[in-house]
Amino acid sequence: MGPPKRFPHFLFSMKTIIALVDFSDVTSRVVEQATLHARTYGARLILVHVVPAEPAVVEFGIASPTLLQPPSERRIERDYNELLTLRDSLAGSGIQVTAQQLEQADTGKVMDLCHSLQADLIVVGSHPHGALYQFFIGTYTADVLKKAHCPVLVVPPAPPKTA
Repeated sequence: MGPPKRFPHFLFSMKTIIALVDFSDVTSRVVEQATLHARTYGARLILVHVVPAEPAVVEFGIASPTLLQPPSERRIERDYNELLTLRDSLAGSGIQVTAQQLEQADTGKVMDLCHSLQADLIVVGSHPHGALYQFFIGTYTADVLKKAHCPVLVVPPAPPKTA
């Protein structure tokens, strides 16, 4: 019989959902949405975290540039433990959950991993940055949207609480 014509075919064949997590304020919302979709489609969920490079300030006087250096072993281990804790927190969710960590990977490497894992959906969070930041730096989420081979669900941060 097949799916109705008005729905894209990929919606009925999701087997692998990847949640890109960075342990920021939006991570819980990303995991919540990824878990919801994995449960709905009977898909496996893979949590992917990239350990970022660490800033190092070089002292040259008034204009001290900030350079990036590889993450420390301590940071790598701390992030991996946090990733495993996040994975383990989903143990009772009724879905298959695994975790993978990359070190200093750019968006291209992350998308290569998503492709090799045969992702059917990538769930990523967005962060509020100003126009100047986005002009000069760009955003990780925008890069994911440009390079992804499958649908991407962008999860916004929680709205600010009003008093």
